Amino acid sequence: MAKQLRSEEALQSALLRFGDAAFRVCYMHTKKPRDAQELLEDVFMQYLLCTQAFENEEEERLWVLRTAHQSCMDYYASKMRKKLTNAQMQRAGKDLPFVVSDELCAILRLSYPYQTMLALCFGEEDTLRFASRVIGKPAAMLRRRAEKAPALTGLSPEDMREWIQTIVMPDDMRSRVQYTILNQIKDKHFGVNSRAKSFKRGLDRAIPYIALGIIVVCALSVVAVRAGWFGTPYVRTPDVILEENTPASSAPDGASSAESHAATPVPESSADESRAAAVLDVPVFVPSDSGLAQYNYTGLEADASVLVQKMAEKGAFPADVTLDALDYMRNGEVVSALRSGEQLEVRLYFSGALQTHLDGAKSTASLEAVAKTFRAFYEAADMTLAKLEIYSDGRPVVVGGMEINCTSLMYGELPVSDVIDEP
Repeated sequence: MAKQLRSEEALQSALLRFGDAAFRVCYMHTKKPRDAQELLEDVFMQYLLCTQAFENEEEERLWVLRTAHQSCMDYYASKMRKKLTNAQMQRAGKDLPFVVSDELCAILRLSYPYQTMLALCFGEEDTLRFASRVIGKPAAMLRRRAEKAPALTGLSPEDMREWIQTIVMPDDMRSRVQYTILNQIKDKHFGVNSRAKSFKRGLDRAIPYIALGIIVVCALSVVAVRAGWFGTPYVRTPDVILEENTPASSAPDGASSAESHAATPVPESSADESRAAAVLDVPVFVPSDSGLAQYNYTGLEADASVLVQKMAEKGAFPADVTLDALDYMRNGEVVSALRSGEQLEVRLYFSGALQTHLDGAKSTASLEAVAKTFRAFYEAADMTLAKLEIYSDGRPVVVGGMEINCTSLMYGELPVSDVIDEP
């Protein structure tokens, strides 16, 4: 175990170079110095354990800030967090080396998707492209948030930048973080404790999906027993036209959903206006040797079949893998219209070529790429994808003889190894 640890000097150097930026990210999410310190200890403990060789300081800084951001996301997942009032934030920060003013409180009260972006782009003067690599969201999406934040806080961009840049780590916190980490690695149970913390982080992320999976299995079991589904062949439901006040209708046999606009998320408006404006800034994920590559498309046609085509072009799977149709569901029932802000369930129907491709696959990387792409697709349309099912030739997809829970893959563990902006 000792051979895998970075040196004490490397830890101290990383704290000096990246500590303030990581603290700013952690503090803006937690609003509490004590919680921010605990997150910093976790971030730099992971740094101490990390065996990755960094090509340059920028890649090392990217790793630290990405880990800080993910630790903040785990912080939200570990328990329900209540929003703090101005007085509570100011009371918690009374001993900090900066003033927790009403203006800074207005920034800190913004929802969590804004905080890391503001810490990096306003506090550190980083580019949107760098922030995109840290957060794993398209630069165009972060640009919209950066433009929207001043109106939400009632502050000018310059005032926001000045207040965020006042957030610095207390001098003694740096030494406390280092002391705590070095004491932990001296503990004879350090290896067990570090593995336990890593397991807990993974469990915190997985618990909502485990619970959802149990509910789905129980519900399906009851329905299957009552309806006598065992041995009954799968019957495909009709394609859906996503326009308000338009009834659902079945597409002809062999017809593509792209031809009937069944794959386009359309907000409530007239059909002609919606189709004219149906373009989105969307990331497309593709398996790579070290995880997933993220291709950010600007102004892409809001059609699910186009997403699949782009994935095939980038090598996610063979070109004969196509999306034949999809269904939008709500509470298990097919719906014919969606509104912005809704949670939805999606069932994708791929050609049989997808299962042929998966039969030769050694992992679920292709399915995870599809799941993360469609999750981002509907987020860009201001919808939340709560459940995802993927079928090939009318049957649930299988990898290694096992049916795959595609909903859980939307939050899979494969890292984004590269971010490429596409026109």
